[in-house]
Amino acid sequence: MEVIRRKCGFQNRVDVESDGQSTGLSLGWHSNCKVSLRSFSRRHIDVMIDEDTKWNTWRCTGFYGAAVGKKKGGLPRRKLQMSKFQKALSDFTLTDLSYVGQWFTWVRGKTSENNIRERLDRGVANEV
Repeated sequence: MEVIRRKCGFQNRVDVESDGQSTGLSLGWHSNCKVSLRSFSRRHIDVMIDEDTKWNTWRCTGFYGAAVGKKKGGLPRRKLQMSKFQKALSDFTLTDLSYVGQWFTWVRGKTSENNIRERLDRGVANEV
């Protein structure tokens, strides 16, 4: 994660170390922001960001393997899991920020019978 952080030019970071075979999580930022860590786990990082802009303070929560996403192949997600996540998106009027690049960010399996493709990264936001 350190190499990627340096390539992006981030002076500061929050890292969640790997657990088993996972590679961990990292959130990097430039020095002109004050970032306060709210919580973290092996699947998320939640911070408050204070910067000198018209937006002042805002919240950033990053999830790995989000419950909602584009998926092709494999077992379907449980309805309860999906409905709770969809309710949270609705309750906080969060909308998808769209994407740039490859549609699926994770691929497993080489044959059509066992191929699974998912979009694991997603950004959502609401208006202040």
